[in-house]
Amino acid sequence: MPVDACATDSWIRARMSRAAATRMYRANEVVRSLGERGIYIHAATKAGIVEEAPGAYKNVEDGGRVAEGAGLTKIVARMVPLGVVKG
Repeated sequence: MPVDACATDSWIRARMSRAAATRMYRANEVVRSLGERGIYIHAATKAGIVEEAPGAYKNVEDGGRVAEGAGLTKIVARMVPLGVVKG
């Protein structure tokens, strides 16, 4: 993956730090929230689950449009998450 793509992806996604997500969310809430959206999650620790809280990320569609408008990327597809596995 090109370095620019990694940097763009990281900039688009992060809304809060992992530590902040751990303070704000509980694992059972995250599992329930993702499950309601049809997304399965499996993680080795509760902290790993909390890091994937939907509120810990920016709206990827908004970020993608900004990145495309700035000429950093081109939107070619819309992905739908099915699951999260954290080691």
